[in-house]
Amino acid sequence: MPKSGTREKLLDAAEHSFAEQTFSGASMRDIAKRADVNLSSIGYHFGTKAGMLEAVLTRRFKPLVTERMQALKVAKIASGAAPPTLRSIVRSYLEPSVRIGLAHPSFVFLLCHLWTEPRFREIKKSIDSLTNDCQQEFRAVLVVSLPELRKVDLDWALSYLQDPRGSGVSTLLASPSA
Repeated sequence: MPKSGTREKLLDAAEHSFAEQTFSGASMRDIAKRADVNLSSIGYHFGTKAGMLEAVLTRRFKPLVTERMQALKVAKIASGAAPPTLRSIVRSYLEPSVRIGLAHPSFVFLLCHLWTEPRFREIKKSIDSLTNDCQQEFRAVLVVSLPELRKVDLDWALSYLQDPRGSGVSTLLASPSA
């Protein structure tokens, strides 16, 4: 199916609707109308509204994870025999987020809204399934690069990086100069 097909139109419409109205607030009918497609298309392509959210998340997180892992690989190579610096590790994690966020600002706002959803724990499991391998790789590199860091401090630091409300990515995108 071409990029401008029904599925892509629905994903674009869902991403914008979830960002503007939250997942709970957006209706399937409004998403179909925004995409200019038949309401039954949502069921055909995604099954449910939750299935559509999963597809929206997958569409953005897969390339994000790939880019983060590639950037971390480059940081490891550049550091030679020494562990990568904290700066290079954080840069490897955040720069892909900023690039994807600038290209798709509604996705950043969608992520911020998801943290407030009543079904957040369920949604977070979906996000974790898409990002877990990447998170574990960054954790392993941080442990080697910062051996003096206590586990609790590492957990807080990783939590800060993972939450789009805390990483500064959403603040950057919301600033007038972004």
